[in-house]
Amino acid sequence: HLSWAKQEGKNLREHMTQRFASNMVFMSLLLSAEIAVLFSPSEPADTMRQRLKDSEYDTADFWAGV
Repeated sequence: HLSWAKQEGKNLREHMTQRFASNMVFMSLLLSAEIAVLFSPSEPADTMRQRLKDSEYDTADFWAGV
């Protein structure tokens, strides 16, 4: 990776760093939303978790919860 070693690679380094940082922020927001939904105290989520625990993937209740 010559862009990291050379002075002329400053713009590329800055762009790559900013791109990585913005992707990480976006993915962490998605992950927190998914975790919040997974642990939310709602009846559809409870039904989905119970069907998942019982390996009942073919029921309408499971897919409604998803």
